[in-house]
Amino acid sequence: MALNLFTWKQEENTPEENNRWVFLRAMEWGSYPAFLAPVWGIFITYFYGWVVFLVMLIVITFIWKVFIMKSFLNIAILNFTAVLVNILKWPFAVVLAVLSYLSFHNILFSLSLLLFPPITYLSQFLELPYELGGISKQAKRTTDVQNRIYHKLGYENSIAQ
Repeated sequence: MALNLFTWKQEENTPEENNRWVFLRAMEWGSYPAFLAPVWGIFITYFYGWVVFLVMLIVITFIWKVFIMKSFLNIAILNFTAVLVNILKWPFAVVLAVLSYLSFHNILFSLSLLLFPPITYLSQFLELPYELGGISKQAKRTTDVQNRIYHKLGYENSIAQ
């Protein structure tokens, strides 16, 4: 049962469900560091602070967009992390918020950790330079990522360019 939670079987779903799954995974893959931030970033923020987290997110996003995103795609990682992030983001936020309040007695910092998942999704604005600049063209758009996912799945459907 747990294995089924982490795998996507296209033959068991309708074409509309497959299209939605591919679209969502392509959106996640396009901004993977920010998508994974609720899981890894909360620990960085707890131990080193918000500034270090934001600098790391900017640097990792740059490396991701320029070097990794366009040359690497793994369906198993997409399957696994889509479920893992959604399962772990709120428990991590609650536990580290309580821990930070007990350790630092700073209610504002603890509240920021408690609200870390929605705050990290607001960090999408950090990708604005990539969308406005030439890196977006270099790293491909969402439809290109969708087509690569379709190709990896062996699915005949693809998005017109």
